[in-house]
Amino acid sequence: MKKMVSIWVLALCVVAISSTAFAWSPRVEGRPDIYDPGDMMGYFVWHDDHGFHVRTTTRGGEHHFSGEISTNGRIVGADGVRLEADDRYRLSPRQHRLKFDLDTQGGQDGLNFHIAGGDKVTFELYIDGHRVNPNRIFIGDRGLHPREGEFTIYR
Repeated sequence: MKKMVSIWVLALCVVAISSTAFAWSPRVEGRPDIYDPGDMMGYFVWHDDHGFHVRTTTRGGEHHFSGEISTNGRIVGADGVRLEADDRYRLSPRQHRLKFDLDTQGGQDGLNFHIAGGDKVTFELYIDGHRVNPNRIFIGDRGLHPREGEFTIYR
């Protein structure tokens, strides 16, 4: 009986350690509290139990959001959210890069995806053909801003 309890305790410790080791930075967890489609212009990026989420939104006027998401793992399960006819995203053949072009006006457009393997994901983001001002990028539930329009999130 003692042996069985010891095995169970060891198994629980391995699961606890491995789930922590493979978690993404806590700064990216949770949808930004200030996210309200149509209220402001920018990118909203977060991670949760369903993977990564990227949303674009504007305050009425149409703007072109584009960029590239890359990883040293693989991007899997990529899916568009509220995309219109002219909105596009394309995954590279080896699934390391996801390029997108989204025209957003007043509402929201976005992407959902998972990262399989790898320990980092890099975002290179543009609005209307210019690298986005980091103050227009909101990450995680606290809506943190990166230093630049290109940033990397680590496990």
